[in-house]
Amino acid sequence: MSVSYFLSGLVLPPTSLVLLTLLGLLLLKSRPRFAVALMALSQLALLALAMPAVAGAIARTLEPPPLAADGLKRAQAIVILAGGLNRSAVEWGGESVNDFTLQRVRYGAHLAARAAFRSTSPAACRDARTPRRS
Repeated sequence: MSVSYFLSGLVLPPTSLVLLTLLGLLLLKSRPRFAVALMALSQLALLALAMPAVAGAIARTLEPPPLAADGLKRAQAIVILAGGLNRSAVEWGGESVNDFTLQRVRYGAHLAARAAFRSTSPAACRDARTPRRS
């Protein structure tokens, strides 16, 4: 583990907010008003970041906007990258795609239908080349 990875773990929430609460506990005897305010604000921030509405709003700012219609007309291919596997999918006979990959494949198929051309995924190509295990 590198030093920068360790430091980023300390600076980013939720660790930083928990450390601020602990700092407030240490300062409780010497500066009680400041300590209580620090603990209250850090715990309120921790609570706010744990709420789905706030987390979703923050995540939406990081997501790119949907593809515009003119961008789809210029597309030559749709590449669907895998998002992971469910290795213990007994009902499918072993391995299957997980929820993230399924969402990506569905959106890729939606875009392919709008663009009126065929699409394939790397997993489908791999499955066509490798025989099934019984």
